[in-house]
Amino acid sequence: MIFLAGRNATFFLKMVRLIQAYIFKEGFFHILLSVTVFVFILLSGNAIRDVLELAADGKVSLLRSLKFLCILTPSLISYALPLGILTGTLLTIGKLSSNNEILVLKSAGISLFQIASPLLLIAIGFTIFSLFINFEYAPKSIAAYRRSLKEMIREDPMKFIRPRTFVREFPGYILFADRNEQSLLRDFYIWELDWQGCVTVVAHAETAEISYDTEHDLLFLSLRHGTAEKRPHDTPENFTEQSIPMLFYERMDLQLPLGDLLARYGSSAQRLKYMTLYELLRARRLAIQQKNFPHQISIQLQIQRHCVMAFAILSMVLLGIPLAMKSHRSETFIHLTLAIALSMAFYFSVIALSWLEDSPRWRADILIWCPNILLQMLGIFLFKRAAKH
Repeated sequence: MIFLAGRNATFFLKMVRLIQAYIFKEGFFHILLSVTVFVFILLSGNAIRDVLELAADGKVSLLRSLKFLCILTPSLISYALPLGILTGTLLTIGKLSSNNEILVLKSAGISLFQIASPLLLIAIGFTIFSLFINFEYAPKSIAAYRRSLKEMIREDPMKFIRPRTFVREFPGYILFADRNEQSLLRDFYIWELDWQGCVTVVAHAETAEISYDTEHDLLFLSLRHGTAEKRPHDTPENFTEQSIPMLFYERMDLQLPLGDLLARYGSSAQRLKYMTLYELLRARRLAIQQKNFPHQISIQLQIQRHCVMAFAILSMVLLGIPLAMKSHRSETFIHLTLAIALSMAFYFSVIALSWLEDSPRWRADILIWCPNILLQMLGIFLFKRAAKH
């Protein structure tokens, strides 16, 4: 009898391992496919907004556009992982549940934890992977993207001034040239705007030349043979009450900071979210030494935000398993809709709590964990409830 019991126990363990291996393979495939799809969606959004716009304007070649997309990919993975893993979990468990396989497995004595353990193991692995991405590779990818943009602008800054096109990439300025001849812009106009978007200065030049200043990291604009007029500060659009001062010049030089141009295609590398973990910790020590409490909270908030995005993977899996069992549907559209709704609610909560950054007394660096904790508590509750039935 003991021998038979031992053989039955061995057979049961082998059966559990086979089932777990099958769930691991199915779950990993669905998760990997879902993450890839969401990375592509997020990448497409950035490409339409930034990279493809550069290519369409003739400012960058197709090959360089593809290079930009590859560089941007790591910075999008941290957002795609929770979405993809939740979707993959819903697809995997939903398929088992719709075919009544979970009911059969539980009837055979296999617990829900044993069924879900492969997915939890995958979630732990992707959580660690996400921490590396968030703290190291994502900031470096943004820095590499900005370096590539600078290289492109340094090689040929004239690409950013297309003939007979209003150039609005520089905040506070609008540029226009009738034609481009031998590296010279003919019949060139530049409008300077105030904070309300009203024109304060208008300058016209017969010719203009644009060059890149490596030392000061700015674009140098040289206007020749033209006129400039200054609009009244209080009534810039009034052309009747007073005369408009007119200036005639032979040459006028303007400086357009390159940071303004890059702000259109990517934020400054000095921003906290583009710092690696080592840089964040170093900035935090400096803020503590300077007793700059608001800046210290901002740095701590950024560190915690990276951690929250990584541990959201575990939260999504814990919540996705019981929800997939309860839905009893295997349709991809249902699971995709549910995953997007849950993820958007989570992301909005994290963003809303980040708005408290300007009020250090609210300690947004601690409150930002609330959505994760709530999701995990709800997931554990639903998981235990599903395990009993």
